[in-house]
Amino acid sequence: MATIIGTSTSKSDRINCRISPLIKARAEAAAQALGQSITAFTETALAEKAHSVLAEQERIVLSEAQFARFVEILEDPAPPTPGLVNAMEKYQATKAAHPDRGL
Repeated sequence: MATIIGTSTSKSDRINCRISPLIKARAEAAAQALGQSITAFTETALAEKAHSVLAEQERIVLSEAQFARFVEILEDPAPPTPGLVNAMEKYQATKAAHPDRGL
């Protein structure tokens, strides 16, 4: 588990975390193989992993068939269900009854 120390006004922050001896040894060996300090290696690896995870969360990848089906549904949507019609009517009534709420 990582702990972030303080709020940063400096050019760098500190992260303290516990890792297994095997991971530490491998990271040190990899850093040495690249001619980097363990700090530089860790910072690069952490930045790359964070970028990868967030990029994956920010996009949706569809096959050609899935995309075609998506476009088809957008262009010709199904009619609203009775439940959806009821929910929309309730929303409109609430909105009319409380115009000050910004609904």
